Amino acid sequence: MRALLLTILLSFIIKSVPLFSQNSNQHPIDKWLNDCITQNQSTTEMLECAKEAYTKWDKELNNVYKELMKLLDSNSQKKLKESQKQWLKYRDEEFSFIEQLYSTKEGTMYLPMQYFDMIEIIKNRVLILKNYIQVLKDM
Repeated sequence: MRALLLTILLSFIIKSVPLFSQNSNQHPIDKWLNDCITQNQSTTEMLECAKEAYTKWDKELNNVYKELMKLLDSNSQKKLKESQKQWLKYRDEEFSFIEQLYSTKEGTMYLPMQYFDMIEIIKNRVLILKNYIQVLKDM
């Protein structure tokens, strides 16, 4: 039992390291989440931080998507729109799996972990779209 608890704790720490790093290139949402978790260390408070960070990343995704769409010609806009529809399907399936996976675990610490995994999926899409914007601006 003790080994299991140590494994769970280690897993949580490893997953959280990118969130808590003090990297100067850290995205403002990650910095906000880091500060929120530092100030709110109970599981319930961490869950609230994670939920709010999720909302912020989702809003960022919508903003970046709109910004990219403005930079594209009509053919590329159609391709991006279709790509985003497919990505949303992937996201929904992945979230469903994540929810199923964590629902099999006992303990409140798994709730913020579930949100951290979901945040990473959205964050990665934001970063990909931002990279596309940068490519277009560099042309």
